[in-house]
Amino acid sequence: MAASEGPINFRTSRFSYDFMFGPVHVYVYESSIVDITDVDCIVNSVNEQMIFTTGVALDIKAEAGERYVEECKSYVSSHGPLNFTEVFTLKALLRGSIRVMLAYCGCPSMSPQSIEDNLFKTIMNILKEAANQRFDRIAIPGIGAGKKGFPIDQCARVYVRAVHEFAFSVHEGLSGIVKEVHYVDVNAEILEEIRAAHKKLNPMENLSRPRIMRNRSEFQVFQLSRTLIAKICNKSLDTIERMDAVACRIDTSFKGGVVSTLLLTMGGKGYQNALDNLRRSTPMVHDGDVLVLKADVRIASHVLLCVFKEQHTLMNKVEMDKLKSLYHNIFQTSRQKKFRGIAMPLIGLGMQWDYGRIEDIGRTLVEVLTHASKQGSEMLEITIADKASVVTDSLKQMLGSRP
Repeated sequence: MAASEGPINFRTSRFSYDFMFGPVHVYVYESSIVDITDVDCIVNSVNEQMIFTTGVALDIKAEAGERYVEECKSYVSSHGPLNFTEVFTLKALLRGSIRVMLAYCGCPSMSPQSIEDNLFKTIMNILKEAANQRFDRIAIPGIGAGKKGFPIDQCARVYVRAVHEFAFSVHEGLSGIVKEVHYVDVNAEILEEIRAAHKKLNPMENLSRPRIMRNRSEFQVFQLSRTLIAKICNKSLDTIERMDAVACRIDTSFKGGVVSTLLLTMGGKGYQNALDNLRRSTPMVHDGDVLVLKADVRIASHVLLCVFKEQHTLMNKVEMDKLKSLYHNIFQTSRQKKFRGIAMPLIGLGMQWDYGRIEDIGRTLVEVLTHASKQGSEMLEITIADKASVVTDSLKQMLGSRP
């Protein structure tokens, strides 16, 4: 894969490679982790006592100063030595803004299978900790492949598999979304092995047909292009993982339905006040308009108010064209606001639906998603949630059979 626009170190490195796993952009390039400047956090492998005597750890220790040492001593004193796969984020900063995460992945005397299992859990714990700390960008060196002497090809396979699993799994209770993972090392052999591991996992680079990335009873993920992911969830909208925005249908008088009531329950007075203020400042709206409301409703920090009067019978062509325009506006607005993830119900379905209505609206949505997959340079993940399996099964079938 040709190098794409990315961080300075990535663009200027002698070795550079990048790829996408869902909403996560993975950069692989040659650099010392202590030289990275454009991330929120760097990771370093340590022993169970967090004692630093050699290598990168000493460089970090020298730059972070005594606070770094004191934090480590305090943690071990209070919690005991680190357990295998455990991670710990220091409060000490490098270069004024970069945090340091320490990880203990095990020892080389373990069996090959134990090494792989522990390394995989360590990388997963690093990514989960990064999400909980709300780090958008995290840099990870060749953990386990240095002094510990784990087989390099085995480590590389684990690095790739862990990010893939993290990107395409549902994680309950995480506070944020990791957008970039930077695998960096001064050893080009490790980087070559990561590239080989990725190519082996993803032998087909042509994404003209959607790939089913994950298939569980609850959800199914389709990668429609390099910048668009569609996730179909057979669950209530209020139980999904947190996104940047959630879409809600309203009519021209700002009255909504079930989803609107659900958001009011989750957002409380803050949501109601923000909605009242927007109503006063926007006296006239029309079908197809999408208004952005900044209000925390637990599952999102913004609400996309989608103006559309739902019909209780099969919609005619004019009405379907209005719905198509609304879907286009939803995705276009999300791109303009640089949202990385949005959640929505199947807007237009209403309460009194039948199979014909599901099919008509589903085809319209898939058509708009197909168009949207050819636009935009930033990753966008769209989650469509409905507790009715007849709705989600229909959408899965339509997206899976998309030419």
